[in-house]
Amino acid sequence: MADTQTYSVTLQRHSDGNRTTASVRDFSITLGCKAGDLSWGFNAAETLLAAAGTCITTSLTLVARNSKITLEELNVSVAGVRQSDPPRLISAEIEVAVASPADDGKIDRIFEIAGRNSTVLSTLREAMDVRLSWKRA
Repeated sequence: MADTQTYSVTLQRHSDGNRTTASVRDFSITLGCKAGDLSWGFNAAETLLAAAGTCITTSLTLVARNSKITLEELNVSVAGVRQSDPPRLISAEIEVAVASPADDGKIDRIFEIAGRNSTVLSTLREAMDVRLSWKRA
């Protein structure tokens, strides 16, 4: 059996019914939870896309460090497409802008490894089309 790790997040809806605070350890984020109203903050779908971008950033940083490749700059843009019926995200496009002295072949290699080892991307790929690309910053 593969090694496992358990994660736990607690959420509490605010009394206004428009926001929810998610907490883990000593950290928290407040999210909008009023359907159709984007003025209250990140909604759940945007939070999922942010998690995907954060996870690939984490994976790329780790793989680059282990490969002794310097990443001077890393900027991630994530776009998702939602369908209405049934309501779900059907695709995500993740583009990473990289500044590095490493040649393109080395950058391609760390992207290949990081893309396979990203927890959130691996999970999302089971449910939808996920595209990962990079360009020079």
